[in-house]
Amino acid sequence: MKHSKEEYISIFREQAAKIFSDLVKSKLSLSNKASEINKRIKLFREIEFSKIIHFAKSENWNTEILLNELLLLTYSSYIVMLEFRNDIWLYEYMSFA
Repeated sequence: MKHSKEEYISIFREQAAKIFSDLVKSKLSLSNKASEINKRIKLFREIEFSKIIHFAKSENWNTEILLNELLLLTYSSYIVMLEFRNDIWLYEYMSFA
């Protein structure tokens, strides 16, 4: 179940794209949309955390391997959060132009 940074980023981008398409249609303010995308990505990350921890226990991972995997997951989620926050701002800006 271990993934590379690129794989995690791809997983988060796929999820964020679904969230993004929902949010651009909503009547929320720009800052609320940006906040909402962060909340939903964090929720998805927590679900993935649980999956990894469960898998790590079943495969008897040591704490170093588990920590590295969770840090990589977290890092990847922050990259995608920033990307999609910027996409929301850009989308809104281009809509008003």
